[in-house]
Amino acid sequence: MKPFVLIAAAALLLTGCQSKKEICAGFSVGNLEWQYKNASKYRNQLGIKTPIEGHAYDQVYSFCEWYKS
Repeated sequence: MKPFVLIAAAALLLTGCQSKKEICAGFSVGNLEWQYKNASKYRNQLGIKTPIEGHAYDQVYSFCEWYKS
């Protein structure tokens, strides 16, 4: 039982660590409703330091546009 718990914990940690490139790629292909619901989570994962409530989608979108170039 212990090895299963350790493997499950390791898998959870690995799936939780996404690169900025993966986050922006997933954000750009998601549907608009889903993007708005999860924008603040992505803002935190991308390390955007200036959270302005209600503007998370715009901040993530701008970051990902800048990151692409």
